[in-house]
Amino acid sequence: MDIQKQVVWSLKDNKLTISYDDGYSDVLTVNELTATKLVLAFEDWDTMDDGSEELDDITTTTYKKID
Repeated sequence: MDIQKQVVWSLKDNKLTISYDDGYSDVLTVNELTATKLVLAFEDWDTMDDGSEELDDITTTTYKKID
């Protein structure tokens, strides 16, 4: 069975939004972008009982250019 998913992305200021066809999306912060390195931060927000959001965790990933 061949399953294909559509992924759409957009970049505004330093926010990279990746949207999936199942309705979910990820918002990542571009911390650094050079010719040889990309640093992304994924923010994990929790919804509180009162409806507000609280930052739970931040995961940073560094990608380096492959020569």
